[in-house]
Amino acid sequence: MKNQRQRRGAIIVLAAICMVIVAAILAFTVDLGLLLSARTEMQRSADSAALAGAWKFVDDNTLRGNTAAVDRAARQTAAQFAAMNQVVQTRPFLNTDTDVRLGYLGDPSNHNEKISFSNPGKYNTVEVTVEYSAQKNTPISFFFAPIIGIKASDLSVTAAATFDSSNTIGFRVPKGAGECTLMPFTVKHEDWNALLNGAGEDNWTYDPKTGTVSAGPDGIPEMRMFPEKDSGNGKKDKQSGTGITPGNFGTVDIGNPNNSTKDLRSQILYGPSPEDMSYFKNNELKLDPTSGTLDLNGDTGISAGMKLALPDIVGKPKSITLYREAVGQGNNTWFTIDGFAGVRVMDFTMTGKDKYIIIQPAVVVDPTAISGDDNDNTSSNIGPPVRLVR
Repeated sequence: MKNQRQRRGAIIVLAAICMVIVAAILAFTVDLGLLLSARTEMQRSADSAALAGAWKFVDDNTLRGNTAAVDRAARQTAAQFAAMNQVVQTRPFLNTDTDVRLGYLGDPSNHNEKISFSNPGKYNTVEVTVEYSAQKNTPISFFFAPIIGIKASDLSVTAAATFDSSNTIGFRVPKGAGECTLMPFTVKHEDWNALLNGAGEDNWTYDPKTGTVSAGPDGIPEMRMFPEKDSGNGKKDKQSGTGITPGNFGTVDIGNPNNSTKDLRSQILYGPSPEDMSYFKNNELKLDPTSGTLDLNGDTGISAGMKLALPDIVGKPKSITLYREAVGQGNNTWFTIDGFAGVRVMDFTMTGKDKYIIIQPAVVVDPTAISGDDNDNTSSNIGPPVRLVR
């Protein structure tokens, strides 16, 4: 009987020890779960803040060189969106000077590339840090760990989002009508660069609130896109009919080399169709990775379809090709394309002797745009939607 009582006593002691261990494991599990949940909520807050902040790069102020306005808007928006995502039932606070940083990534797909924070004129990335510590937002408090002397834990997460507007190397098949912004026009890359460097006149204003265009300067210069006439000595001549090459004034065939008026009108309004893209390798209109160029056949004349389509696109973000050189004549003109640009049609006249389409640079988001992966700098102000990169 004495041995039985001793065994029962030992079992009770062992059971008590096991209960303590189980309780400790349960407490550890609860606190660990709290920590993991808090980290998930913090990451969600950081992700949304970085994405929202990076969307502020899609702003014409970047074209005016007003980097201070873009910087301020990106930081403030990031802080606002971070606070919208609660962490352990609190709203995280961001210091817009230290927790939100603006920088540049030449190749956002390269996760080994470090973000450069040295050149405000090239910023395309917003990096956000959400921190819970004694210095910021208070540490994450535990339920049971204080029993063993651990009251709280510091946590910190980061996220970065990019609007890659300088590395577009082509366009893929759109999923639906109206998704691709590419129009069948081309401008000499040299002339486009001159426009970005201050050439051109500033006679038109785009109002982003109303989506309308009116007379008057807005700080972004314009240029004549079409007809792009060249007298042969590099000087534009409004009255000359020679064109870029004899019989060509700056239109290209995207897809079918025998595009009809209906095709041109559709491409101006909605961009290339899946059928148009089927003429290219892998259904992608894309610069060659070795030469960095793409050959496109020229089109001729000013069609009725173009005239009918233009009123519907005034003020809308569109994109065009940029060419390095052109050879041939009329329908036999071949353009060596080496880049793309975001534009907005500001004015046009397609009747009388001096027909023209006036454009200005615009920041364009195109879901069909294909980004390069090696710091290509092939495009100007056009890229795929903002995305998380870190």
